[in-house]
Amino acid sequence: MLFSIPFFNSLLALSLGVALPAVGCGVSSERAGALASQDLSDRFVLLGTGERSGIEETLVGVARDADTWKAFWLRHDPEGPIPPIDFSRDMGILVIRPHTTGGYHLRIENLEQRSEKLILTLIEEQPREDDLVIQVLTQPWVALRCKHFAGPVQLQVIPRPRP
Repeated sequence: MLFSIPFFNSLLALSLGVALPAVGCGVSSERAGALASQDLSDRFVLLGTGERSGIEETLVGVARDADTWKAFWLRHDPEGPIPPIDFSRDMGILVIRPHTTGGYHLRIENLEQRSEKLILTLIEEQPREDDLVIQVLTQPWVALRCKHFAGPVQLQVIPRPRP
């Protein structure tokens, strides 16, 4: 018999007598507040962030056309709406960094052009050694829209303990 992750979260919550937050593909209000405090709006538009994805391998997906964006997004979230992008001027980037436990989150630190590259810097919030985390595969992800750039996109990840 095949059960979904929410089923096991509920089962775990019942057995521990605690409430576990739902893990989904949307942006929580707490995370949205943290993201809103960054003033990088002239460089990109955040399309979403979360801890679960249908893509289970590391991905830095750069889409410069609608077909590529649709293919990335349908693999990532086959049931959700595809965020619209005007590819005549913009492109989309989807980054996924899987882990074997919960407690990880991706946050955009910076997006800047250096020489002939576009550098996307992410903070990867990680659980502390003494944190109690769920033992389940997670796929922290972040998606953004930015001005079209023809050169390569390079990812820099800065690990940081969760606050």
